[in-house]
Amino acid sequence: MLQGSQIKDAFQRIDEILLRYRWLWTHQPFMHKVLPWEEDKPEMAAFLRSLSLEQSHALETDTTQIEEALRPFLEDIAEVSALSQLTQQMPAYSEPSISPHAKWDIPGRKLEQIQAFSRSLKDYNLPFLDWCSGKGHLGRHLGSLHDRPVICLEYQEDLCEDGRRLAKRDRVEMTFHCVDVLQPQAAAFLERHQHLVALHACGPLHRRLLEEATQQRCQALHLSPCCYVRDVEETYQPFSQLAQQSSLQLTRNNVRLCLQETVVQAQRLVRRRRQLHRWRLAFDCLQRDLRSDVYSPMPSTPLTILGLGFSGFCQHMADLTGLSLPQDLDVSPYEQLGAERQTQVAAFELPRLLFRRPLELWLVLDRAAFLLEHGYEVTVGCFCPHHITPRNLLIQAHL
Repeated sequence: MLQGSQIKDAFQRIDEILLRYRWLWTHQPFMHKVLPWEEDKPEMAAFLRSLSLEQSHALETDTTQIEEALRPFLEDIAEVSALSQLTQQMPAYSEPSISPHAKWDIPGRKLEQIQAFSRSLKDYNLPFLDWCSGKGHLGRHLGSLHDRPVICLEYQEDLCEDGRRLAKRDRVEMTFHCVDVLQPQAAAFLERHQHLVALHACGPLHRRLLEEATQQRCQALHLSPCCYVRDVEETYQPFSQLAQQSSLQLTRNNVRLCLQETVVQAQRLVRRRRQLHRWRLAFDCLQRDLRSDVYSPMPSTPLTILGLGFSGFCQHMADLTGLSLPQDLDVSPYEQLGAERQTQVAAFELPRLLFRRPLELWLVLDRAAFLLEHGYEVTVGCFCPHHITPRNLLIQAHL
């Protein structure tokens, strides 16, 4: 865990390493046939180009193996891994049980997350406010565990109705308000003597929570941030004075890096996503030949587009991007080019994966430093193991 001045020290260490290796992690391989750093690191580039797609996929799930593979080319790479281990598991303040009925309504992994979050929550004998509550699963669990009233703020009325029904069933005192927390009226529900909780609140939602909590001087806050990129239009706007003083300027694509990880996926879904990635790279090769051999952004596409077949996919992407395809063009060779590009891109993504956790820590410690600057006592740690959710960082704060 990190507390008080440790948070600032850790932020500065991570800031320094991210700045030092900015040349390596900021460039997205799918945008480049040759990475800008290859001339300076030819041995590492040659090693990565020698990897098969299967070897890259095997390495990408284990940052320890990536570190070992790259150690001959990056002497101080172990420091990056050390930064990833700065946060430790939060102490368990309780061993919460949960109503058997709750298991009927909460998906297994979400249930595990709620239980782990609750165990890590220090009780301040205050009523709870569940920010962006959904059906109020977290608030209902905390209200039942601590015998405390809960206010839930949720944008969707149907989720509020479900939450009211479940609260009545489990006999938990809960009040649901259908409100957009990004609008000024949400502040009316925050009070000084309140314990705010938010599990995986997305970027703009938890930014608003921190702003309102500090303005209202709410006594306690437990926040697990998520989806940091949704709060970024072009460049990241830091929370804290500490981060504002950094020379590290993050773009939307930079911030997206720390979210490039999932824990559990069905193999069929993995295969389909990889096929779509291969086809997108193939179309990139095609449009480079027809335009001016530079990367051109492509809109996101659903997996259902695979049903068009490769030729139909290329025509669809051409229509979306305003590219006119010659009538006699045979697109089939580009599918093989896409496979070759996929192998290269997967390999050159590996060094960047080492910086996912340090980058996420930089973002979370920025939020923690913001709370410190507003007079809160703050602790940062992990509320659950990585296999339950990779978004397992927790900010605890109280006045």
